[in-house]
Amino acid sequence: MLTKDRQNKANFRYQEIYQYLATHTRKLPRGQKLPSIRELMSKFQVSQSTVDKAINTLKQEGWIESITGKGSFVSRPLEEKGTLAGQIDLILFGYEKSYQIHSFHREFLEYFSRLLGQEHVGLRTNVIEPECSRREAIKIIEQLNPQAVVIWNLYDGEISNILHDKGIPHILLTPNWPTILGNSFYIDNRTIVKLWIEHLISLGHTKIAHLHGVCDKWYLRDMYERLYFYYEELGKYNFAADPDLTVYGGFTPEEGYQATRQLFDTGKKFTAIIVNDSIVSGVYRAITERGLVVGKDISVIGTDDLEWCSHIHPPLTSIRISRKRIAERILEKLKRYEEFEREFIPVTLKVRESTGAVPEETIK
Repeated sequence: MLTKDRQNKANFRYQEIYQYLATHTRKLPRGQKLPSIRELMSKFQVSQSTVDKAINTLKQEGWIESITGKGSFVSRPLEEKGTLAGQIDLILFGYEKSYQIHSFHREFLEYFSRLLGQEHVGLRTNVIEPECSRREAIKIIEQLNPQAVVIWNLYDGEISNILHDKGIPHILLTPNWPTILGNSFYIDNRTIVKLWIEHLISLGHTKIAHLHGVCDKWYLRDMYERLYFYYEELGKYNFAADPDLTVYGGFTPEEGYQATRQLFDTGKKFTAIIVNDSIVSGVYRAITERGLVVGKDISVIGTDDLEWCSHIHPPLTSIRISRKRIAERILEKLKRYEEFEREFIPVTLKVRESTGAVPEETIK
């Protein structure tokens, strides 16, 4: 029989192991393997029965599940499944102006904050500019001490690894990293380009200009993929992309205006232009200054289908990337957080009056 002192000591060691495991299981993602029984016995200098007692208690509470021959793994109690953190941090790697203008980022933020409000979950937004080093970015995130994180346009995959190691639930939205990262939502750029080209070819367009977003200042994965697929997709129709008609269009109306003028200055004929929605008003202005009509003389097709695109004249044909659907899927993932590989964001084509058939005089 144990003496009172030995019994107290055993209870103390049991509580110590229990608290150690309880703290770690709440930080680690579901499915993460825990230290073996032998490792815990060695670490705390206790018998196997003391370790078993702590593990069995957590198993009863639903925090741990054991697989014979493989070990113990992080689980989640039933009452914890399907719940959200009290506050979620949304971190944009970019510039504050992305939220200030009527952009894709701002529209997503509106949907996401509305959904979190319905769940009575707080939202905290932060911006980390591209000029920040990895060390500076990590320091900013650590100071936030986040419960759960959604990161937009992450430009350093190592930051995702650090969040994983710390056991912080995190989801990446369109990361700007060359290799595929887990826990990520990517835009289906191949389908975007396919929809562009299929639609324009069906209207008789073969001379298709592209004002792309690839620049030397920073790496934007979506822009690179769309430019690459643009060349590839035209090749499937045996059309070669003209380098003079494939130029940087920027991300502001003024940049779009100047880029469209550059297209006209080449003297080469084109009947359609692919653009980003953010520059379309400048593109329209450059076309009308030439005495041409959008949708009749020159077709314009965009990407993002921003809210105002259906209200300009003529309404813009654009690729719809549903901000509402993205917000809903992220919320679903955070509610039942388990690390996943990647998921593509679906896209659809919204046809409006900015695209039309090639004029007969142009064909002749």
